Amino acid sequence: MALVPDRGRPIFPLQENVDIHQGGTKPKATYDLALYEELGSNGTKAVLEVTTIIVFSFTDGSSAWTKQEKVDFMAEASREIPKAWGEKFEIRTTNPTPRQSLIKSR
Repeated sequence: MALVPDRGRPIFPLQENVDIHQGGTKPKATYDLALYEELGSNGTKAVLEVTTIIVFSFTDGSSAWTKQEKVDFMAEASREIPKAWGEKFEIRTTNPTPRQSLIKSR
């Protein structure tokens, strides 16, 4: 069953365009994160949304990409990436502090 975030009830503010520094490179942006209460859960469950930012750079080697091949590749990637990652991981906390206490301390 799909998780539905209640975007009107954020638990942690949206972190946009987070960069990851690796191998001496600095990407423009790698991901966005947001944590919301799950719709209808009365605060007992949350949904962590991770939006990855992927930039493809088509480099022509021995054969050139046609415009249609690029469009087709991107459409296929847009379908397959969520199949591999979407709603596959459950995160459980071991923090004994009640959630309401954490919210008030922010």
